[in-house]
Formats: sequence, structure tokens, C-alpha cells
Amino acid sequence: MVPNTKPLVDMSVSELSALIETKTHRVEQLEEALSNATPAGPYQLSESMADLQLAVDDFGWKPLGGPTTGADGQISLDIIKKMSDTCRSLVTANPLVKRAVAIRSGYIWGHGVEMIPHGNTRGRPTTNVELPDSVRSAVGTTTSQLEIERTIAADGNLFFLVDTRNRSIQRIPLSQISGKLTEGGNPENIPYFQRTWNDEEIDLTTGVPEGPPQNQVWHPSSTLQGRHRTAPIMNVRVDPSKRIVHVPFNRLAGQSWGVPDIFPVMWWVRAYVEYLSDCRTLTKAHAQFAWKVTSASGKGQSRVASQMAAPPQRDPATGQSLAIGGAAVLGAGQDLQAISRNTSVDFNAGKPLAALIAAGMEVPLPALTADPSDGNRATAETLDDPTILAMLARQRIMDDALLDIFRQIHMRIEIRWPEIAPEAMHRHVQAVDMATRSGAFSGEEQRAMFKVALGDRWKHLDASVPSFEDLPITVQRDVEPPAQVDPPSRGDHFLRDQGDQAHTEEG
Repeated sequence: MVPNTKPLVDMSVSELSALIETKTHRVEQLEEALSNATPAGPYQLSESMADLQLAVDDFGWKPLGGPTTGADGQISLDIIKKMSDTCRSLVTANPLVKRAVAIRSGYIWGHGVEMIPHGNTRGRPTTNVELPDSVRSAVGTTTSQLEIERTIAADGNLFFLVDTRNRSIQRIPLSQISGKLTEGGNPENIPYFQRTWNDEEIDLTTGVPEGPPQNQVWHPSSTLQGRHRTAPIMNVRVDPSKRIVHVPFNRLAGQSWGVPDIFPVMWWVRAYVEYLSDCRTLTKAHAQFAWKVTSASGKGQSRVASQMAAPPQRDPATGQSLAIGGAAVLGAGQDLQAISRNTSVDFNAGKPLAALIAAGMEVPLPALTADPSDGNRATAETLDDPTILAMLARQRIMDDALLDIFRQIHMRIEIRWPEIAPEAMHRHVQAVDMATRSGAFSGEEQRAMFKVALGDRWKHLDASVPSFEDLPITVQRDVEPPAQVDPPSRGDHFLRDQGDQAHTEEG
């Protein structure tokens, strides 16, 4: 019992609530003091995501400094994995984050990536290379490419286990990376990665799992030069037959691990969800009140309220409710009004929070919210230059990573990425036609470029130039095209260009 306070049995509800709040606050202070007095260990507070969030609030423009990182500014692997756990949940469950990642995937990978033999020119057929099964399943299909982009958003790191002898590739999840070795005081130079995983084995005779034995091994990095180490590292064996290609994203100079794309927007996603939830709560609260009763006396208000609360009468013949078109009988000085819906909650007032999510994910706000009221049609369908450049930069990063993987398995591949914001088809065709007329391209090159401009629906056509027999009959017979009734438009008269008014040549 705290001195100078009343006994609990004599306290009111508000006094009891205040006392409970005070006690809770003191317990939190005591827990914080105990955690600060505890020596560093496996349950150190700085290893939690809560401390990371506090660091963002406390350090302002230096959110990842101080207790969340080491003395050299490194973000530990455990912190990256905790970030990844939260970001993976957002990619799966939060509609805005899922939409943002889908938009980025569509811009970067959506039109399809061509992998053709090195040295092929645009004048030749651009058929994709027949990749080994493991390579195709890891990076060569549309499904695998979209999975790669979602993994980048949630993990910030890609790991590919490359078997140079068997020419196979395996994608390694971040959860299986358990350690690293650095060299020469450079955190970016990681010659060896430690991988830990479990394989569940089942006894085929009984069908009972034998337990998940843990496997642990060191693999050399793809950047390691010279001879590989064969002796164990910290009593863990080294497997030099396979290499790990590590692709970090959003990494700062001097750091070892990448940071997830979703990490900067995690708290704004939570704020936006809370705002929408609060708006929904207010809307439901407003919906509880439908009528406003005004009366000169309290007895009159009670009479009107009881009349409104009474069940509606029923037709004695049919038993149907007579509530439709019913009326309230009011006395003098009484009034009954429906509450106006002008008090409804404005959900659109939270758009600045959604704009921060769009900015953090580098996607347009109209595309993120799928709301046609955000700007006009041109704004919603057009990408600005910074967004295009951000997507192009991601393509270049993946281009370097894929080329590194193909070099490891001794394949010379040229990767052609789709355009982020392709031109209109007719403009592309006109540009190719003008360039061919000027002599810059041959007829065979022109046809190949026309196929590219016209899209996937024309890919089944032969890329070679058609023979004379394949040409239209009008071309074979040298038939002149029909003469124009009016001279061609010069673009200087609106009605003449539209064909709505006859015109004559002026002398």
C-alpha cells in the first residue's frame, strides 16, 4: 500500500485506474533500470528491434548509429534477420507494401528478360538460351524473377550457391547465412560465408521423422581470388566446390550486409494502418446516432425516445412490418431531425502517410493507392525521371549479379532488359522507318526492329526478309496507290487536319 492513499475498497473506479497506471509506469521504469544494469549478453537490449526503433527516434539523421550497431557502424546479421522477419510479414499481409513491391517488379521484370548468346546482334533472331534446369528455376523463369524482387524488398540481400562443376545454382535464404569472415580490415571483402541449415529425414520403413540434424559449412565467396582454403574454420568444414554470390542492396560504404527496401517505410505503414483503423472506429461510432431529438422538457424527450425505440406495428392481415413511411407523433416544442452525414470521417486526409510509403518504395503515389482521383490520367500513367532512373539502376545491379553467376558456370550470356517506360508503338515504328530511309539500317535490320516494336504477338514470325512472292499483290503489280482528294496536311490548320472542311491551295 502506498502511504497517504485510501484503502482499495474505498476507491472509486477512476482512482483505481489512476493507481494501476502509476504502478504500471513504475514497473516499466524498474525493468528499464535492470536491463541497463545487466552486462552485455545474448539477451542484450541492443539486439532487439524495439531498440532499433528507439534509435531511429533518438538519433534523428543518424538512425542506425549508437547502440544498434558496432563501433565501426556495422549492422549485425541478427538485426538484419529481425528486419527481414518483419518485412516478410509486410510483403505478405499488408496490401500497400504488397502493391508497392508488385509495381517495382512490374517495372523491372514485367516485360520479360531476354537471355541470348553473347555477341548476337539485333539483326539476328533473339531466341533465349536453353539454360540448365537449376539455373532456369533459380533466375530464368518469370516466377523466379518475381520471387527475387520480393526477396530483395524483404531481405535486402541475395545469396546464390553456385556449383561450377555441375553448372547448377541454388538460392540460399537469408535465414541460412549464419556468419562471415572479413579480410584486410574491409567489411565489404567477405571471402567466406558460413551456412547453417536443417534437413528433415524420414525413415522410409516406419514413416517417422528421424529429427532435423543440423548442417554447417563454410563456402568461399565468388570474389575470392587465388587458392581456396581446405582446412576447417573454427572446427567447421569448408566446401570449396561451391561458391556463394552475394548481392547486397541499399548498403553503405564499409558495411557487410544490405538493408531491405521495406525497412524505411515500416513505421509509416504502421501509422497509415492505425490512421485507417481510427477512421473506421469513428465511422462506426457516428453510425450509432441516427436521430437528434429536441424538446423543451426532459419528460418530452423521454416520451419521444420511447416512441422511437418501440417496435414497429404490423399489418394484422399480412403480418408485415409497417415501419416504412412511419411517423413520430411529437408534442409542442419538440423536434426530431436526422443527423447529417456531413460529420463523416475523411479517410483521404491520411494520404500524406501513403505518400511517404510511396516515396520510400520509389513508386508513384497514384499507382500505389490505385486511386484514380490522385492526379489526372496522364499523371497516373506516366513515370517521372527519378522513378525511371531508380528502376534502371536496379536493372543494372541485377545485370551485374546475373553476369557474375553465368561466369561462374562458364556461360557467355547477354541479358536484355525491357524498357521501363516504352514509347508508343507508332512512334517507334516511325522512327525505325525514318532511320531505314536515311540508309542507317538495312531491310533485314528494319524488319527485326519492327518485330521488337510490335511486341510479343509478332514473335512467331520469321525474322528474314520476305521473298517477292510473299509481298502483297499490289506491290507485285506495281499498282499505284489511289490519289488523294486533298493534298496532305501541313499541320497548320485545325479544320483541314481534321477533315471537317474543304480547302484550296492559296497562291
